Amino acid sequence: MSLSYALLGMLAYEPFSGYDLKKRFDGELGEYAWHAPHTRIYPELVKLADEGLIEVTDEGARGRRTYAATEAGRAELRQ
Repeated sequence: MSLSYALLGMLAYEPFSGYDLKKRFDGELGEYAWHAPHTRIYPELVKLADEGLIEVTDEGARGRRTYAATEAGRAELRQ
């Protein structure tokens, strides 16, 4: 499984910011699956957004963005 699909799967379940996703990878997910530094997570989020698989659902303080899977993203996961 690629990092893109891992991120997409998590965002299909619940909206997260890049920081929240990083915390998940630093926790149990990173302990049992693989390590994903922020230098890989943020570019993947941009790529997924450019492909229309995720979208920004909220923008907060200091540029914090919350992402969620789009219908196209959910269809990609099912496929």
